[in-house]
Amino acid sequence: MTSVILALMLAANVLADAQIAFIEPAKGQTLPEPPDQVRIFFKEPVRGEFLEVYDELGNRVDEGDAKVGPSIPPSSSMDIDHEAVYGVSLNQEDMSEGLYTVTYNVTSVDGHSVGEPYEFGIGDVATQPNSQSKTSEEDQHQDGQQESEAPETTLWATVPLVAICGGVVLVTTLVLGTAALLRRRT
Repeated sequence: MTSVILALMLAANVLADAQIAFIEPAKGQTLPEPPDQVRIFFKEPVRGEFLEVYDELGNRVDEGDAKVGPSIPPSSSMDIDHEAVYGVSLNQEDMSEGLYTVTYNVTSVDGHSVGEPYEFGIGDVATQPNSQSKTSEEDQHQDGQQESEAPETTLWATVPLVAICGGVVLVTTLVLGTAALLRRRT
C-alpha cells in the first residue's frame, strides 16, 4: 500500500508543468522608468531555454545573460513561494518610453516546454496584456503580488493521469504478487 501512495505522489510531481509564482515587471504593468532586469519566479525547478526582451521595433534590449537561479527574494518585500527564478539583465540605456515584449521558454521537470510572451510598458503607454494575464486591481493581492498564472483546471486535468498511473501500479503489484504466490505453491 505504501508503494502505491509513493507512486501516486511521484506521478503527481512528474506530471506538473512549471507554474509561474510571480513576474517582475508584471504582465501589462506600466513603469515610470526602465527596470534593470526581468525575473520570472517559478513554483518548481526549471531549465531555462531563452529569456529575451524586445522593444516595439523588434530590437533586443536585454544583455543576453539569462540564467536560472535558486530561490531568491524578489525586489519588493513580498514573500513569494518559489523554487527557481529565471532572470535577465536589461540595457536601460537602450530603453525609452514604449512597449516591451518579454519572450521566454523553460523546460519543466516533466519535460514540457512552457513559455508565453507578454508585454510591459515604460512611460505614458497603454499595454495590451494577453488574454491570460491578470492586471486589474481585484486580481492583484493587496501587497502588489500578482496571482499565479496557472489555470484552476490544471489540478483537475492531472487527477485522471494520477489515477491511471496509480491503477497501473496497483494492477502490476497484484499481478506480480499473485505470480510470486503461485510459484511458491508449485
